[in-house]
Amino acid sequence: IEKNKVIEVEKDITAIVRFHNNGNINILKNAILSIMAQYGCVPNILLALQNLSLNKFQYLKDMLDTLPWQEFRRPEILKFTSNNKKDIRSKMFNESFKKATTKYVAFLDYDDIIFNDAYHFLINRLKVTNKNATFGYVYASIYDESNMCITKRIKKYEIGISYEEFLIFNRFPIHSIMFNKDLINIQHIRYFRK
Repeated sequence: IEKNKVIEVEKDITAIVRFHNNGNINILKNAILSIMAQYGCVPNILLALQNLSLNKFQYLKDMLDTLPWQEFRRPEILKFTSNNKKDIRSKMFNESFKKATTKYVAFLDYDDIIFNDAYHFLINRLKVTNKNATFGYVYASIYDESNMCITKRIKKYEIGISYEEFLIFNRFPIHSIMFNKDLINIQHIRYFRK
């Protein structure tokens, strides 16, 4: 990097984080901190919450109060309910995606974390390719909650050597994708609500 060169900080990005009532608030905190630690961008955070009890919601608000929000806006919260308590992540992610007002949108489950240069890399890929989506590499990690550290990283999602293996092995986990929403027609989005 050249001396005195100013790196332009990208602020036109939203990270949508899914969380449900059975989730662990401390693990959610790690996910949010990994978003706040992003190099070269200041993402908005949109929390998509499913069936949170009043106690859990208060615990969530208390946890959010402990975080260093200086240049960040506090998260926007969208509440979702399912009568039968079933997983409605498709509805949560798709409806949250529609509400995001930024050009770039990424997803993160509450129990995932991202490397601190992930969004910078993905945004640059979208700018270079002028495509509506790009994908990053994903590792599965073993997390020791008592010591609050990752003890092992595993290459779980492989590309393979042929097109057939690419389709079989690479499943594109939701947190590996970033979208350029300016290139997506929201009215054409269809998804399974269950």
